[in-house]
Amino acid sequence: MSGNKNLATKRSIWLVLSGDIDNIIQGGLRNDFRGITEVKNYSNYKALCRGLAIQSPSLIILDGILIESLADVVKAISESKPLYKVLLILPSDTTKEQMRTLLQYSNVVLDLVIRPFTLKRLYTYLADRFSFSKPQIVTVKQISTDNLSEGMILAEAVFVGGSTEPLFDCGTVLDEACIQALIKNSIKNIKAHKDTSKFMNCWEVKKCGCEAECPAAFFVDADGFLGGINAGRACILLKSTKGPCAGTYKDPAEKVKNLCHGCSFYKMLVKDDIGKITIADLVKYVENKKLPAPPAEPAK
Repeated sequence: MSGNKNLATKRSIWLVLSGDIDNIIQGGLRNDFRGITEVKNYSNYKALCRGLAIQSPSLIILDGILIESLADVVKAISESKPLYKVLLILPSDTTKEQMRTLLQYSNVVLDLVIRPFTLKRLYTYLADRFSFSKPQIVTVKQISTDNLSEGMILAEAVFVGGSTEPLFDCGTVLDEACIQALIKNSIKNIKAHKDTSKFMNCWEVKKCGCEAECPAAFFVDADGFLGGINAGRACILLKSTKGPCAGTYKDPAEKVKNLCHGCSFYKMLVKDDIGKITIADLVKYVENKKLPAPPAEPAK
């Protein structure tokens, strides 16, 4: 399977949801973010804790209807793993005082969603508070270099003829070699996320293999900045990075001048986010994430 080395870094979203919204949210996330999101569902908080003991998700969505003593649960998450991010779904009769109690734990609670709500509204919260926007999926019926561009991410696996093994997995980030392989094999009718270069992280573009050790991959305070995972799209603002970008600089300006100016990822950032990639923007972004969200009015 030639596509594995190009697989996108997936955001992992874990859910504890009641039956009335479970299928809607699970189905929406799985379908709309195919290949770039991993969705896991847990039946209760105890099951979630067993999962958390093994792995850390990008985001936890907790349904207050299912969980007794929700404030105690959020407090426990805040004290045990302050790097977690939690989106709370609350009953319509939740009081402002209860909201204020939950928002005390703003180091983990990103926002509160009050029932009833639509999937579109949930996506709005994900975009506003988690910088996680729904990408557009396009169907490409005739493969050519005019139809595809590097950085697109496959929203379904691609098969050749009657083969049971995919040529490329769902979630593969297309580069020139992938596009040429699709053309060579006369592939038709694929689905890909459009403009996903705006969500790609530096290690996916550079293919450096350093995401396990580079500060860009684990600087969690920058998570979501310009749509990246951790500092995946804020690497130029870090004084020190690893791999082909190894080095320590006194400030980002020196780093850009001596290292980043010739980098393809830097050029992509400038093209996609011109005027946004400044230290001041990153500092403001990090500070805003640490502020408690304003209490929402309960639905009447």
